[in-house]
Amino acid sequence: MSWVKAVSNSVDVFDEDGDELSLQSREWTSNMRKRLRDGFVDGADAGEEVSLQVGFNLGFREGAAQTAAVGRLKGIV
Repeated sequence: MSWVKAVSNSVDVFDEDGDELSLQSREWTSNMRKRLRDGFVDGADAGEEVSLQVGFNLGFREGAAQTAAVGRLKGIV
């Protein structure tokens, strides 16, 4: 039923008595909200990528050290 709310809140773009400034203001607000949301998502993705890379580098270093130790032990045996 969310489409009922969307239809009831829609603006008639062909309304000759409509206030164009109000329409532009709503459009501006909508665009700014979208840009803000997009910026937040981009920032969160970039932060996640950096923290994952740091974790991967640390885990890879520790795994390589343990694998080398196990490899030496197998070589001795």
